[in-house]
Amino acid sequence: MENAAKAVGRLALASGTYTAEYVEFEAKRTFEWLAGDRHEGKRYAAVLVLRELAVCTPTFFFQQVQQFFDCIFNAVRDPKPTIREGAVAALRAALVVTSQRETKEKERPLWYRVGGFFQFDKKQAIRENISTPLVWQEKSGVINL
Repeated sequence: MENAAKAVGRLALASGTYTAEYVEFEAKRTFEWLAGDRHEGKRYAAVLVLRELAVCTPTFFFQQVQQFFDCIFNAVRDPKPTIREGAVAALRAALVVTSQRETKEKERPLWYRVGGFFQFDKKQAIRENISTPLVWQEKSGVINL
């Protein structure tokens, strides 16, 4: 499935003038998969595709970033470890994109708006979800990509 997601990312690069439409189509489909019924295969594919879109086409992915942040935490809290790890990788790629794109110092960067996700007991969160420390590390800048 990872190779298929990489292929989607490369197709987005090779789409030429249709790249924007292709990225928008793929992003909307993955957002539907994350927000819809809990089908593990679709959720895992969605987080992998979102990661590849963020890495391969950051300019076009940034246009979809608000919807990304609205949906990704469903996958970060998923009971399956593979889906959580994929979601954290996608979140990491999106945070890199947003940190590179946010330029106004007066406005807080977009990823600060997800701060409500991080305001709970850390010990309880670590027991419940192993990927949460990775998100904290990325948010605090401990991990450099």
